[in-house]
Amino acid sequence: MSAAGDVQFTLELEPESEYRVMIDEVSAGAMRTNLSGKLSVSAELNPEERAAVKVVKC
Repeated sequence: MSAAGDVQFTLELEPESEYRVMIDEVSAGAMRTNLSGKLSVSAELNPEERAAVKVVKC
């Protein structure tokens, strides 16, 4: 992903499940989806910086 600044996105995944989020190969920790399977992720980026995001079910 790339953006002019901070970025936030929402994924629709399996409800009430835990996922590990990696941003540029650095762990952002484990996050849990809600009842509808939504997982919201945000990242602080410098202008025009790119970041690779990986989400893996635990």
